Amino acid sequence: MVKWKYGLNRLLLLAVLIIISSYVIEAKEDLYKLIQARKNARIYDDSLLTLYKDYLIEEYSKDNFVGIKKANELLKFSKEIENRKLQQTAYHYLGNFYSYKNDYLNAFENYKQVLQMAIEMNDSVGSAYAYSDMGNLFYTTMDYKEAIKYYMKGTEFTSINSKDNFSKQAYIVLMNNIGLCYMKLNDIGKAKAVFLKSNEIANKYKLQLSIAGTYKFIGNIYQLEGKKDSAIYYYENSINNFILIKAYPDANNVYNKYIEYCFELKEYDKADSLIEAVFSNSSFSTNVNYYIYTLFLKVKVLEYKKQYKKAIEVALNVLKATQKGEFISQTRDAYFVLGRLFNYIGNKEKSIKYYDHYYNYSEEVSKRTKLFGQLTSYKFSKLLEDKNKIIELEKKSNNYFIGVTVVLSVLLITVMIFIYILRSNLKKEINLKKEIEGYKDNIESKNKFLNNFFSIVSHDLRGPISSINNVLNIIKNDESNLNKEDIDELQNSLLTTSNDVYNLLEDLLLWASTQNNLNKIELEPVNISKIVKQCLKIYNAKIIEKEILIDNKLNNELFVLADIDTILVVIRNVISNALKFTPRGKSIKLEYEVKQDEMIIIIEDEGVGMTEKQLNAILNDTKSGSTEGTENERGTGLGLILIKEYSKLNNVEFNLESKAGLGTKVILAFRNS
Repeated sequence: MVKWKYGLNRLLLLAVLIIISSYVIEAKEDLYKLIQARKNARIYDDSLLTLYKDYLIEEYSKDNFVGIKKANELLKFSKEIENRKLQQTAYHYLGNFYSYKNDYLNAFENYKQVLQMAIEMNDSVGSAYAYSDMGNLFYTTMDYKEAIKYYMKGTEFTSINSKDNFSKQAYIVLMNNIGLCYMKLNDIGKAKAVFLKSNEIANKYKLQLSIAGTYKFIGNIYQLEGKKDSAIYYYENSINNFILIKAYPDANNVYNKYIEYCFELKEYDKADSLIEAVFSNSSFSTNVNYYIYTLFLKVKVLEYKKQYKKAIEVALNVLKATQKGEFISQTRDAYFVLGRLFNYIGNKEKSIKYYDHYYNYSEEVSKRTKLFGQLTSYKFSKLLEDKNKIIELEKKSNNYFIGVTVVLSVLLITVMIFIYILRSNLKKEINLKKEIEGYKDNIESKNKFLNNFFSIVSHDLRGPISSINNVLNIIKNDESNLNKEDIDELQNSLLTTSNDVYNLLEDLLLWASTQNNLNKIELEPVNISKIVKQCLKIYNAKIIEKEILIDNKLNNELFVLADIDTILVVIRNVISNALKFTPRGKSIKLEYEVKQDEMIIIIEDEGVGMTEKQLNAILNDTKSGSTEGTENERGTGLGLILIKEYSKLNNVEFNLESKAGLGTKVILAFRNS
């Protein structure tokens, strides 16, 4: 009778809570009250788990600091009531929030907890997604080969032949992630095969979320292949499918990719209309990462339209949002954009202020990324070792009642495992020492490079600034003795030198942004003939002054795959060096060769050339400083660094052929795909 009454009271309490929840569920603060009411009533069913998930996602996705605090509250509570599913959810959201603020090590530790609990609960789909989350950390830090290892490990817990659609979806997610890694590694063929296979499986089993996701990735492939209509078709279908199933953050992500493609096509009005489509639907703001990136794209549109004040207004809002949510990478990028925008409107003081903040944040992001990369490769093997221990414990439990023979076998296996672990730990210790030595050598190599780099930059700045100072002293001290021709000559010298300094600073800024991966290198069809003509026009005065004959045999419509900003720096510096070391009255020849999978640009001068020793020093990065030209032109030691580095970024093979007294030939081999 007492039990019956207790059960009735419990049912009545549930009914009251359901009635109350129907009135208050619309307000976010009331959602929290409902959670507290269910906790106080000690009703720990799946509905409480759902409420907590909604609360964490909807209320705190825009603020990492508060999100971490609330997820820790959930973790503490789940341990008190011994609800492992709720505990697993808390670890998952902790991993997400730490990842958003670039704290990759803490994110990794929490995802590791999710994996261990999933294995203990025999949750294969949960294990697969845990491996996916950990792989995503390596993808974010651009260690794509390591990411593939985690994704492949996750596929072992899934099956496309399973009756469980969640298992099929997890498999497709992991395979798509592997395809993305292949894209980043420039293996487009493998990536395309993976995405098409995933799409085939998703359509066969009518998995709407997976269909929408694979459409996006296939659109990426067609974009890279230059098939505009196909790319747009798949992007738009992906967006529509995501919206249909109310997956608005995923739709926002595809919108961003589509908008970037419009920039690539120079269709800025189309890009702006897509951005406004995102802003017009408040549901897209639920994932602040994607939404902030859309705001960055809006700034980019306003820049193209030269509406700099509006762009600054949007960028300041972005900065405010990223600082509030502790999004360190996005805060860094916002500072860089603001520095550039204030420079455009001539506010040098604010431009320098924001650039200073940008460099400070760049150091923090770089430090966190490097630390994560150094430690997690060791943790991967440790993670697999922990998994094997859990599986071994399960085997012991399952075979406990079989008999003495099995017990003896388990003891024997345990001894063997213990011996294996001892040997494995010893081996790990040896490998770890080797890794530390490797890091030490790498740091020493980078320090040597930076010392050499700063030496070159200081040399290249000292010369022109000294020249400017000398000219200004002449004007100040001998103004009365100067005639109009002298003044014109000094003005021309001053203008030429200041232009050299300006170009050097532009090159330095571009180089710094590529080092921090802010300016993403995107290869697209570029008319290399126009770039060559543009560079020749820059040096037209020098060409006339030295009476150098330019023999340009490049076709007017010669296209290569390259990033226009960085390849312009390469061509400009190559032509500058050719002019510098070519004596008066000699010639410079520009020609090209077309091969099956390459476009080769050749720039050959009749200059002073190099000895074999000088040539080897350049090719092996042992040359330091710059050299004066045939008429005492000041050098750009930085130029050679930029030529080699930007050639590599553009997937261009750079080579030199030279003989002392006979001239130099620069060969740039562009890949066609």
